[in-house]
Amino acid sequence: MNGLGIPYAEPPIGELRLRPALLKNSNTWNATSFDASEFGKTCLQPGSPRNNVSEDCLTINIFRPPTVNFNNSTKLPCLLWIHGGGFLIGSGSRPVYDGSSLVTRSLERGTPMIVATINYRLGPLGFPQGFEAASLGHEVLNLGLRDPLVALDWVKKNINAFGGDPEKITAFGESAGGFAIELYLLNGSLKDLARGAVVESGGSLPTHPAFTRDSLWTTYISAVQSCSSAVESQSTIECLRRKATSDELFDAFEKAGISLTSLDWTPVLDGPGGLVPDYASRLDVKVKIPLIYGNNLDEGTIFTPQNITGPEDTLRRLFDAFAPSPAGDKALENAIAKVIDIYTDDPSVGSPFGTGNQTFGLNPEYKRYASILGDLIQNSERRLFARKTNEASVPMYAYQFSDPDAVKVVPSEFRVSFGTANAAPGSLGVPHTSEISYVFGNLEVENDMMPDSAKELSTVMMDYWIAFTNGMNPNDGKGLERPDWDVYTVHKPVMMQLKGGDTKMIADTAREEGIAYLNRHAILFSR
Repeated sequence: MNGLGIPYAEPPIGELRLRPALLKNSNTWNATSFDASEFGKTCLQPGSPRNNVSEDCLTINIFRPPTVNFNNSTKLPCLLWIHGGGFLIGSGSRPVYDGSSLVTRSLERGTPMIVATINYRLGPLGFPQGFEAASLGHEVLNLGLRDPLVALDWVKKNINAFGGDPEKITAFGESAGGFAIELYLLNGSLKDLARGAVVESGGSLPTHPAFTRDSLWTTYISAVQSCSSAVESQSTIECLRRKATSDELFDAFEKAGISLTSLDWTPVLDGPGGLVPDYASRLDVKVKIPLIYGNNLDEGTIFTPQNITGPEDTLRRLFDAFAPSPAGDKALENAIAKVIDIYTDDPSVGSPFGTGNQTFGLNPEYKRYASILGDLIQNSERRLFARKTNEASVPMYAYQFSDPDAVKVVPSEFRVSFGTANAAPGSLGVPHTSEISYVFGNLEVENDMMPDSAKELSTVMMDYWIAFTNGMNPNDGKGLERPDWDVYTVHKPVMMQLKGGDTKMIADTAREEGIAYLNRHAILFSR
C-alpha cells in the first residue's frame, strides 16, 4: 500500500525555475486518480544517467502499513526522511532508503507508523551562488533548503488521507539532510510542521555569503550554451528561466567539471528572515521539540585523502576546504596550525579509533587528518548543539554508532561519490553513512552476509527510532530488550553506544581539548 512519486510541489520549471517551490494544489491534478506505483525522477545532478533525472522531481514516497483502517480514529505517526549527498547528489528513492522494513517492524512491535522519503532540488538549481543571486535574496537563495519544508507542509495537509496523523510528524535526515533539520530548528521554520526530529551525522558545513562563490556560478552558467552570454550582463537567472533547456543544464555539470565530491553547492548565508540568517554557531534553538542527534565513530575517514603526506599537507587541505574565513585567512591558518598541534600524529589516538598503531599502509598523518575532520564537521557540532538544547530545556538523546561490521553496508554508490571505492582495507573504520542501512532495516541491500550481531543491532535501532516517532521517547519497553536511553545534559553528557553485542550508555568526553577548541573558534571555520 505504498504511494510512490507523488508530487508535493508544482514542477519547478519554466517561470517557476529558480523560485521557491509552490505547494501542490490538489485542484491542479489533471486526473481524478494518480499512478503512484513507481518512484519519480531524481532531481538534476551530476553522475546520474540522463534518463533518470528531471527538473520535475519534487516528489514524496509514502510507505504505510498494508492494513491501515481509514475509518479508525487512531491515526498513525509519520517519519519523514531528508536524504544526504552534500546538497549536490542523492534522492529519496535509493534502495537503502526503502521504508518498508521500518514500517513492517513498527507493525511487529504493535506501534505502527508511516515512513515518507522525498526529493529536493540540488546543486546549481537548488543553491544558486554569486553576486547576482545575492542581489535577488530570498527569491533564489537556498531553494533546496526550502523544498523539504514544503514537503512537510504537504504531509501536514495530506497525510490524513493515508491514515496518518498530521500532528505526529517527525523529521529525520542524514548528513546534508540532518544539517537541514538543524537549521530548521535554529531558524524556527520547523515550528508547527514537526513534533520531533532525528539528526544523523548532521554536523556542520562551512557557510558563506552567496557572493563568495561567484566564480563557481559563472563557470557553471558559461557551460549552459543558451545562457553563457548572460554572465556579463548579470542576467543569468532570468535567462535560465526563459531560455535554458533541461538537457543544457544537465550537460553543464560535466562541461563545468562539477565533481561528485564537491561541497561548493551548499546553503549560503541569506540574512534576516532567511533560512540561514547567521552562522549556525551563533544561532539558538528556536523550535523546542524532542531530538535524537548522533554521529558515527569515524565520521572523517571517508572524506580523508588516502595519499595525505604530513602536517603541511593537512594544513593546506583544511585551509582550502574552509577558506575564506570571516575572521581572515591568516587567523584561519593559525587556528588550523593549533588544531594540528592538539591532535597529535600518534596513530594510536587517531581515526579510525580503537585501531591502535595500525596505519593500513598509509602515512600516519591519515589518522590525524581523519580525526580532525570528523570532529570539525561532525562531533564538535553535536556537542555544541547539545549545549543549546540544554539551554532551551529541550530533551536530546545522543548516540555514537560504532558497529565494526557497518563498513560492509556503506552503499557502493556512496563510496564512489566520496572517492573511497578503493580505500585501504580497515582504513574507514565506522564511516559516515554506515548507520543508514541499520536504521532502515535494509542491511541485505548491500551485504546479505552480515553477522547476527549486526542484524540484532539494526532491529534495536529501528525499535529506538520507532518508539521515538510514536511517543517522543526512544524508551517504550516494546520490541527487543535494549538499554534505557538517557537524556543528554551538560552535567551528564552521555550517549548511547550503538554497537553489535555492546549497546550501552557511554560518556561523551573523547578529545575534549580539541573539540572545545573547535567550538570556541567555530566562526573561524565559517560554522
